[in-house]
Amino acid sequence: MQEPKRLQLTILFGILLSLLGTNIFGYSLILIEEQELTVNTTEVTLNQLLNFENSKIWWKNVCVNLIFPLTSVFIFIGGITLFSQGVLQHVKNKKNTITKLQNELLISKKQTKIKKEKIVETS
Repeated sequence: MQEPKRLQLTILFGILLSLLGTNIFGYSLILIEEQELTVNTTEVTLNQLLNFENSKIWWKNVCVNLIFPLTSVFIFIGGITLFSQGVLQHVKNKKNTITKLQNELLISKKQTKIKKEKIVETS
């Protein structure tokens, strides 16, 4: 696979993971908030109130034990993926620059050696 295409796919993967984590996290918070508002604002029977309250407690437990850690992992992996691609690209550019400088130095040394040999031959 070509290097730029792989870089683009990796960046896209990082963005998608970060967005997925953020959206799931936000949706969970909105869902819990809606349930709290429903319990506090509607005229319901005691049985319905208990059902809403149990549902709200269940959702809070699921969010704390499953959704929040999962979304944290998604966001973390997405962020690391994006950050690492930038660092790897920077290191690769530095490596290419150093390689070019080394090649230029080697060519310069060869040219100097050839010039010295010509001077020795003419003397």
